[in-house]
Amino acid sequence: IGAGDLATVLVGVNDVVAAYADFPTRSEAELTQTVRDAGIAAARQVNRLANLDARVLVATIVDVGVTPFGRAQKAAHTDTDRGALLTRLTAAFNSGLRGELINDGRRIGLILLDEYVSVTAKFPGLNGVQNSSDTACNLALSQQVPPSALDCTTQTLVSGAGINSWLWADTLRLSPGGQAALSVL
Repeated sequence: IGAGDLATVLVGVNDVVAAYADFPTRSEAELTQTVRDAGIAAARQVNRLANLDARVLVATIVDVGVTPFGRAQKAAHTDTDRGALLTRLTAAFNSGLRGELINDGRRIGLILLDEYVSVTAKFPGLNGVQNSSDTACNLALSQQVPPSALDCTTQTLVSGAGINSWLWADTLRLSPGGQAALSVL
């Protein structure tokens, strides 16, 4: 990797979900530090690529609290607002990432995907998204083992779903329409 190379980086959702899995065994403060450290570690890898003279596009992670996964966790647990907890953990990861990046505008381009998804999720119809709460893909119809959103096609869509008008492919991943929006941010 060197001059003339372009790297794209979208990492971190799995770090948040893995840390969250330890709640309530581990405190929110401990989980927050864990995901903030993961964001810092990701930023250091991005900086390493940039220091090799590559150009890097890095996106903040989506607010896991507004994903179908986050909504399901909120509905399933009454001990605390799990959606809000996931939102706070997401913010900690993104804070670590953004705070550690060499963000001088020359080698690293920062895409604020978290802001786009949060606004789009709160206001259905915005940005061409008609459904921002449900998953477009029925993974029970997936031919892959294990079932995967990579198998999201017209054959695996939920009735009435549109891959370009629904925000989520599965509980954590953007649909093709969500991915297309990422490409123009």
